[in-house]
Amino acid sequence: LQRLPIRSLVLLGALLLLYLLVPLSIESSLLGVTVRMLVLLVLCVGGYLLLRERRWVAAYVMIAVPALLTGILVEFSVGHPWMAISSNTLTAVLLALLFSAVVRFSLLDPEARKIDRIASGICGYLLLGLFWSDLYRISNALVSDGFRTAQGVGSLPNDGVALYFSVVTLTTLGYGDISPVNPWIRMLASMQAITATLFLAIFIASLIARKGLVFSGAKPEDEGRP
Repeated sequence: LQRLPIRSLVLLGALLLLYLLVPLSIESSLLGVTVRMLVLLVLCVGGYLLLRERRWVAAYVMIAVPALLTGILVEFSVGHPWMAISSNTLTAVLLALLFSAVVRFSLLDPEARKIDRIASGICGYLLLGLFWSDLYRISNALVSDGFRTAQGVGSLPNDGVALYFSVVTLTTLGYGDISPVNPWIRMLASMQAITATLFLAIFIASLIARKGLVFSGAKPEDEGRP
């Protein structure tokens, strides 16, 4: 299974499922805990699916366990608000690690197939949305009046809205129904749009470059050689 495209496709399907489930996590504390567990499970398994390195799994588990424990306390409204900051920070670290694995696989692995590269590239784009969603949740806990919504200036009401704002910013849609008013959050949103654009540009350029190597008869590992 190591070189089958099913690895990146499974990760892609799991991430799409998370995008559908996160907005439902506000329905109840139990559902919120379940969604958190699924998110952490996908992040722990995703790195191993792409890289097949056990050290990645060990690192993920070491971060995921405290993230889950603090997340459970947050869902049941137990503990200090810093619990939410800690849980979202740890989850953001896991997302960053998985994103680095996706970049390593989609851009640097010379043996990855084209369908693997495309699927993992889409995974990287989706991970950026989840990563910045966690950053906005952290901002929510630190700044009580960081966003302007239809209800006025305040914080984002729940995780589903945070993910929605992250996706709208990621895709540069800019509906305008939610906008940051805090200067630091504005900079954060700007950085998300810039990062997403650069990632797409680099990813597409990598696919085109490798296609050119195939037409020229060169091997991917020969790229960059004189």
